[in-house]
Amino acid sequence: MDNMGLKIQALRKQHQLSQDDLASKMDVSRQAISKWERGEALPDLYNVKRLATIFQVTIDELLDVEVKHESVQEVPSNKVSLALLTVVGAIMSACVILFFAVGFYVLFAL
Repeated sequence: MDNMGLKIQALRKQHQLSQDDLASKMDVSRQAISKWERGEALPDLYNVKRLATIFQVTIDELLDVEVKHESVQEVPSNKVSLALLTVVGAIMSACVILFFAVGFYVLFAL
């Protein structure tokens, strides 16, 4: 983000706009434009969108954000572990059901 002020200034000059001209288009003060360009302040999201529209760039370009598209690697599946967990889970569930069934039998049969 350190370069955002320089980016705003470069785009403003590329579009042959003075700080006053840009401020007028943005409905902000010339001092606000100056602070943005010097890095003393940052425009809010609404003004970032307006700057991108005025300069006909994307917000990523304005913010000088490099978008990296990384390939998604598949996580190797361990089918044996999954099967084992499934079996263990089923056995534990059966034990819990059996425990409660015996408990209710003992509780109500006596």
